Amino acid sequence: MKIAVVTAIFGGKDSPKPFPAQSVDCDYHCFTEANSPFPLPNLPDRLKAKYYKLQIHLVLPNYDAYVWIDGNIEVTSPDFVKVMTENLDGIR
Repeated sequence: MKIAVVTAIFGGKDSPKPFPAQSVDCDYHCFTEANSPFPLPNLPDRLKAKYYKLQIHLVLPNYDAYVWIDGNIEVTSPDFVKVMTENLDGIR
């Protein structure tokens, strides 16, 4: 199973948090003004982040599961992604 962990931070309200190595294989993506593949110029910052939350399957299409983390949350456990995905039906 290919897993993407995603957060989006726009407008300087929060700052990117460290993300520890996980006990399951996953890719971590943090979208900001500096690395956004879509500028979304007509949206306020809050809706820019919401775009990534709701349309991440279009931005990162090659994943089986997505784990969303709000920009103000810091993950500290190396088992976070494992716990979030271990009970998904039909994925494994």
